[in-house]
Amino acid sequence: EEDAAHEVLTVAQVRALDKDLNSAQKFPKTLRRLVKAFRSGAHLAKLPHKKSTDRESTTEDDAFVSADGSFGNARLKFRNGKAYQALMSLCIARLAPAISAFLGRGRAATAAAASAEGKKKKKKKGKKKPEGDAPAESAPQKPWNPADSGRWKGIAALVKVFAFDLLHLLRGVGDGATVRGILDAQRELLPVSAGIPALAKEVVKSAVEVWAAVGTPEATRMAAFLMLRAA
Repeated sequence: EEDAAHEVLTVAQVRALDKDLNSAQKFPKTLRRLVKAFRSGAHLAKLPHKKSTDRESTTEDDAFVSADGSFGNARLKFRNGKAYQALMSLCIARLAPAISAFLGRGRAATAAAASAEGKKKKKKKGKKKPEGDAPAESAPQKPWNPADSGRWKGIAALVKVFAFDLLHLLRGVGDGATVRGILDAQRELLPVSAGIPALAKEVVKSAVEVWAAVGTPEATRMAAFLMLRAA
């Protein structure tokens, strides 16, 4: 009865979703499933480590752990800890770059650079460069805006939910590798955060806290620095 009331996520399903991220046709639906699952996982970050085999409930999200090792909340049920770890690792490492790729971020940057270079060459064509002149500086590249993509409107709400949940998770985990992964994902999503002042402020604030915290590993401190430099 419990399984009937919850979508049960397994390792095999996570692997299938990972493959579907590479399909532009399947991407919106895959993103929706992953964001939903990640939202559940972000709010259950400490739950899988509970040792109790009794069903437990909390006032927030109706979180529970079942006797068979599965756990979840009102949104989703994870078959076991392996399914949880696979889902969280996938979303932290792959989702932000996949979003950028789907929106054409790399193609947009390449096209903008090519256009700027073409205009520069056209302007210089036929003009003799005066001796002693310093080389002209390249014009600053316009920041990439996800809203410039025709695909943005269809996934904007999901991406914003994901960005907020990354922030929520960052404040609740202490594992260095996970913190670095979240910071890298946040750096990838900075153009999204920039459009939400409240989120942008909190993302920067959290990165500063990671960077300044006593005992922060050097690799994690560097990840925070890179995020702050890009902000």
